[in-house]
Amino acid sequence: MAAGRGARTIRFADRVRPMPLNTGSVPLLACDLGFMSKEGLDSSTSQFDGSPQAIEALKKGVVDMVQVNISPVVEEVAKGAQFRVVWGSLHGNPLKVAPSATPGVGIMLVSSLKLSKIDDLRGAKIGISLKGATNHFAVASLLRKHSIDPETGVRWVEGGTPFERVNKVIDGEIDATWTTSQTLVLFEDKKNAFRILADTKDFTDAGGMAFLVVVTRAELVEDEPQTVLSAVKALVKAAREFSQDQEAWVAGVTKRRPEMSRDSIVWAWQQSRGHWPVNGRLDHDMVEEVVSTLAKSGQVPAVPSTAVRQWVEMRFVDSALKELGEWP
Repeated sequence: MAAGRGARTIRFADRVRPMPLNTGSVPLLACDLGFMSKEGLDSSTSQFDGSPQAIEALKKGVVDMVQVNISPVVEEVAKGAQFRVVWGSLHGNPLKVAPSATPGVGIMLVSSLKLSKIDDLRGAKIGISLKGATNHFAVASLLRKHSIDPETGVRWVEGGTPFERVNKVIDGEIDATWTTSQTLVLFEDKKNAFRILADTKDFTDAGGMAFLVVVTRAELVEDEPQTVLSAVKALVKAAREFSQDQEAWVAGVTKRRPEMSRDSIVWAWQQSRGHWPVNGRLDHDMVEEVVSTLAKSGQVPAVPSTAVRQWVEMRFVDSALKELGEWP
C-alpha cells in the first residue's frame, strides 16, 4: 500500500522465511497491511535465512531496518558496529519465563525417537539454519549446560527452513533441531514421530534466550529521526491491532502463508495472546542483564564496551507511547 508520491520508502527485512506464525510477524504485516503508509512511509520487505544474513544486509545498506534476534546484535555492537535497537518485539521479561498453560508451546528442541534425554545428544547431528544464527547459539548453550562440547561433541548440519529441518528429524536425516510450536502445528498428524527433548524453560535456564528486536544503523537515527519515529509508531499500532483483532491478523497471514490452513493460523493467534509487543519498549537494565547472561552462557563472545543506553535507543518508543499511551 503506497503512502503517496514523494514518501520515504523504508526497506524492512526479517531474519527468517517463511514468516513465523507468532508475534514476530508484526513488522512484515505492518508493511503489508498499510500501517507504515498511514504513518507517511512507503515500504518494501525482504526475508533472509537467519539473523547473520539480515544483519549483513543492514551493514551493507541493502535494507534500512531489520528484525533479528538480540544475540547477533550484541555480538556486532561488541565488534564496533554502529547499530541502534529502536523497538523490542517482546512483552514482559525474557529472563522470567512463566509456565505455559499449554504444554509444548514456545521454543523447543525436537529429536528423533531414539533420543530420550538431552545427554543423548552426544555425537548427534543437529540441524540449524547456519552457524552463528541464534538457533545455533541457543542449542550450543543448552549443550554446554549438559557438559557437551558444542565444537566437538555434536555434528552441526546447516540449511533448510524450520519446516524442512523438522521433516529431516522425522526422516532420520538429522537427530534433532531447534524449532517453535508454531512450526510444529504443521506436524499435528506426525506428532508421534518425534520427541520434544527440551522446552523454553530448558533453554532459558541454559542462557539460550532468543527475543527479537528491530535494528537500524546509527546513520538513519541521526539523519532521519522522523522516519524512525514513524516506523516505530506503525509497529506499535500494528501490534496493538493484532493483539485485539484475530481476523485482521489471520487475513494478513493468509496472504503471506497461503499454504497454511485457517485453523492452524487461528490456533497460532490464540497461542500468541498476551505476548504481543504492544509497547515495544526495552528496559535498559533488563537488556544489560540479558547481555551478561548471553556472555556467560557463551551465546555471545564478548560484552560490548559501549553502554547499553547508547545502542538501545528507546527515545522513539517513548515518543510514540507519549502520543498513543502505554498499554499494560
